[in-house]
Amino acid sequence: MLSRLVAWVTFLVFVVAVALRIDPILANPTDSQLTEVPKVVDIAIKARQFHPPVVKLSVGRDVRLVFRNQDTELHAFVPIIFLDYLPLHVEGNGAPQFDQTGLRRVLIPSGGRAEIWFVPSSAGLFNYRCDLPGHQMIGQILVE
Repeated sequence: MLSRLVAWVTFLVFVVAVALRIDPILANPTDSQLTEVPKVVDIAIKARQFHPPVVKLSVGRDVRLVFRNQDTELHAFVPIIFLDYLPLHVEGNGAPQFDQTGLRRVLIPSGGRAEIWFVPSSAGLFNYRCDLPGHQMIGQILVE
């Protein structure tokens, strides 16, 4: 009796998979179902400046910002409003700091790297900066 039930359920799964055009054997996604590769944006920190000074991103597209501190001193990435309440992932040897709204800043040591993975949710021009004393560093992210 149990083997008949298993056979019946298997048959139904096969029929539904064929009707939905899903490969019932491999269940591999088609090319159109694959997620797109994140846009990787390298931002160098050198001579107390962010290079490039303006970064362009697209709303809804996965992005990975990669900050590389090429200076001999500690720097920070401080997003201003831009990443509030966005789910994100931080990697590298930087020291991320969070509060109730999300990522507040990432301290990046000399020779260090910080990667921030996220999906921009709204268009606009957003500033970020280094908030360490005496560092007058500002960069911009343009999301279209």
